[in-house]
Amino acid sequence: MTIFKEDFTNPVAWSLNHWGSNNPTKTNRIENNKMIFEATQDELQDPNHFFGANYDIENGIYNGNSYVVSCQVSATMNATMKFQLWLHDTTGGASSVKEPQQPKTPSTSGEELKITYKANETNKIRIHLHCVGV
Repeated sequence: MTIFKEDFTNPVAWSLNHWGSNNPTKTNRIENNKMIFEATQDELQDPNHFFGANYDIENGIYNGNSYVVSCQVSATMNATMKFQLWLHDTTGGASSVKEPQQPKTPSTSGEELKITYKANETNKIRIHLHCVGV
């Protein structure tokens, strides 16, 4: 059973530019039914050049159940930005980073990243689309 699916035709309220940006309309935006990440290091406020988007799922999640979260990612030719799918509850506990273990630059042809997450007593999942500007 699917409890959440985002195709960006009518996007939900994602928290964009999660760690801050000096150019938020460029660095993280939804355009043509896709979430776009585009930045130079000087546009990112985090000293580690982290940025990204997140969304909290707060309904339909039950302690002890496992949920599969996946996303399709691709990069433009010569991209250097790294990406990672990262999940946790909304308090930062029960963290799940499995694929890839470290952020990596996606292929230009696209690839699916997928994580199985076991919910805890918060009954919530925060989905991070995590980027590192390099």
